[in-house]
Amino acid sequence: MRPQRLREAVLELLTTSGTEVRRLMTVVDAAIAGVPPRWQSMSYTEVIRFLVDGQARLPDARCGVVLRRGHRDGGFQLCLFFLDEQSEIVTDSEGQVAGMRCAVDELDEELADTFGSYDVIVVV
Repeated sequence: MRPQRLREAVLELLTTSGTEVRRLMTVVDAAIAGVPPRWQSMSYTEVIRFLVDGQARLPDARCGVVLRRGHRDGGFQLCLFFLDEQSEIVTDSEGQVAGMRCAVDELDEELADTFGSYDVIVVV
């Protein structure tokens, strides 16, 4: 991806309204099969490891995205996925979204600080 296009895609995600983040999360959530696992906690290190490993095995992935929203049972729901050069969601060889979703009771301090007041993190 050209650096300028990637920069524009990242800026667009970071300035997306809460409504748009929820809409995007609904689309990604529905596309990732199965019931999401529930974990007690999620760390920044675990998120980065998932994204780095995913980008290594997905040649089309140019950046990783983490979306966060409150979970109806408390805690958070997270969706982790990848975008390609055209800022489209990357799919695996079976056409499924290459990503994961999970419910977590709490985020470690580093991950919570990285989100700050946003509900999206983009890792390039």
